[in-house]
Amino acid sequence: MTSFPHASLFTPHSSRITPSLHLPVRLGNATFDTRHRTALTMSADRLEQLKTFHEEDPEDPFTRYALAQEHLKHDNASRALALFEELVETDPDYVGTYYHLGKLYERLDRTDDAIDTYAQGIEVAREEGTQKDLSELQDAKLKAEGVGFD
Repeated sequence: MTSFPHASLFTPHSSRITPSLHLPVRLGNATFDTRHRTALTMSADRLEQLKTFHEEDPEDPFTRYALAQEHLKHDNASRALALFEELVETDPDYVGTYYHLGKLYERLDRTDDAIDTYAQGIEVAREEGTQKDLSELQDAKLKAEGVGFD
């Protein structure tokens, strides 16, 4: 299992596929990173902190994933796309990436790339034995293909 030292930084509110990680430490509206003890109260602060973590450890897959998600929140789809694509290359077993990369491809009208990405993710989810992820990726792929949906 991959260790994610900055996992407590990222609280996915809208993501469907998420890593199985411990919950972040919260105090009021602040989220605390248990490794760095940094209060992150605003999205811009979180983006800057994630950039710092990424500079410190550019190989950390969770930081790259969280940074990509944060770039999406800041409407920087091109940077998010680059990070997700890097993550698929460097850590192909990180199953959550495939769903979000596929959705981003759909948003960019790259449906064929989305379908291919979902298919890759389905294979990884089967290998990893993650039924929930498998189901969500299969559903996303069918929707992207337009199968059975009006």
